[in-house]
Amino acid sequence: YVRNGTYYETVAFQDKLGTAQAYILLENYPSERPIIDGNFAREYGIFISSAKYMSIKGFEIRNLKSATRSATGIFLGSASSDVTIENNIIHRIIGLGDNAYAAKGIRVLNSRNITIRNNTVFELVGDSESMGIQIDGGQNVLVQKNLTYLADKEGIRLITQDTETANIVEDNISLYNHVG
Repeated sequence: YVRNGTYYETVAFQDKLGTAQAYILLENYPSERPIIDGNFAREYGIFISSAKYMSIKGFEIRNLKSATRSATGIFLGSASSDVTIENNIIHRIIGLGDNAYAAKGIRVLNSRNITIRNNTVFELVGDSESMGIQIDGGQNVLVQKNLTYLADKEGIRLITQDTETANIVEDNISLYNHVG
């Protein structure tokens, strides 16, 4: 468990493999909400690459900024699988530059068996591609009961090229976002 406090760092996991019986847990201590604060000097709050069987739960992630890449609260990519992202508050993310360098609250890239549930994501600013939750190339992704607002584009965007993929987006609230 992670205890209350403000942590001025990026938390990174690469090539970390749990099992179905023993998940890697990055979770808040019960009744506490630790804060990952980028102090507008970091691009990522939590960065995960090639991880399996992991849970990220109960954090506040805030104050991220980038002029050279997408600033992202929680990034999950590089063929990660069986990951749950749940009960987080992600806000004040600034992405500057062209469309490739936008602010993202939660971004999932080329991963499978992912659950994103009960997160609140807001204040994502920068260019026209900033969004609350972006799923790009995910398979078997469940996006459920999240609240997204004040994003410079969509609250939730699902991008897939595979018509056989069983991605589900249900019971979310997305409001006051700019679409277009």
